[in-house]
Amino acid sequence: MTFGGYSLEKIDNRTKDVFFAFVMVLIAAIKMNFGSDYWSYSLIYNRALTDYTGVKDILIQRGFFGSGLYVISYLVKSFTSIIGWGTPVEHNLIFIICSIISTWTIIVQIRKHSDNYQWSVAVYFLMGYFMIANNILKQQIAMMLLLFAYDALWGKKYFKYFMLCLLACFFHTTAIFPTLLYPVVLKIKMDKRTVCAFSGICLAITVALPFIMHFLTKASFLGYTKYFENFATYSGASVGKLYAIGSFVAYLIIFICTYKIKYTLPNNDYRIYSYLVLLSAGLVINVLAFNFWLLIRVSLYFYQFVIFLIPNFISKISLSRKYVLYIKIALLLFSGFYVLYSWDNHYFAFHTIFNKEMVPAYLDYYISTYE
Repeated sequence: MTFGGYSLEKIDNRTKDVFFAFVMVLIAAIKMNFGSDYWSYSLIYNRALTDYTGVKDILIQRGFFGSGLYVISYLVKSFTSIIGWGTPVEHNLIFIICSIISTWTIIVQIRKHSDNYQWSVAVYFLMGYFMIANNILKQQIAMMLLLFAYDALWGKKYFKYFMLCLLACFFHTTAIFPTLLYPVVLKIKMDKRTVCAFSGICLAITVALPFIMHFLTKASFLGYTKYFENFATYSGASVGKLYAIGSFVAYLIIFICTYKIKYTLPNNDYRIYSYLVLLSAGLVINVLAFNFWLLIRVSLYFYQFVIFLIPNFISKISLSRKYVLYIKIALLLFSGFYVLYSWDNHYFAFHTIFNKEMVPAYLDYYISTYE
């Protein structure tokens, strides 16, 4: 891969990592109003000392699950209030810290599990994971922690796995689902019988969706009850449903294309086999999102392993230049699709700390919701 006539392969690994991290953290440092969740997290951080008297108070008011970002916000805000730092960058400090955590994690994981650094970075950006890292901060940290948890599970370090999963749940309640399902995934052998079983489950879920949704509206512990109940009248429901369907099709194509990798790998290369099973599990959960697209966020815990699957697929199998070009085009098309159908999250409305417009009009609703 070349850039400006210079081969990226000639750049040493540390330089690549530093450059990648610098770009990621810089964007987090100067961005404003990137995604519909931006202002809610900004309020959590900037009002931490007003809303809570200490870490214990946070845990009493909010409980254990999903309180991680509130605790970090309180601790960081307590420190900055002592030194009197009040610049625009300081108001974005929680995003910078989360970016450092997610960037460090993804670099470590790519170096450890990917056969092609450039391809993994490309997948990370083009399949929307960079946007996710800059918007849904709580879940992003949970997703990164679960990458390490999966390593622990793979190495049969069950106590470490449990503690990392518990920490992930501390940041986002939905981490409960992969915590329970990852061990099951490791027991599944990817073959034609498994593919048929997953297909049958997808069809069964489609038929049973009305009953499943009725249960989920009562599952208040998820924190999404109000969204389930109001989903039918939500203005972006049709777009969200289309996005869920589009994601299912895109990841299904990835599964179909990479499935043949199992026929070319050594029998002991089970790690990549497991990525296929994880991808299949994500597809099953994605079907649920047809009726409530926010559940697509649960499937991300399983989809994120494509960051390693696609590059390893390209490296393990001898592909023609034309086939590789098709993959590049497909990733670019998905990137465009992701941005287009994520309009309700305002991913394209990127403002910086240098803009005069600190709070765009479209965020008034979100601000009033959290005030």
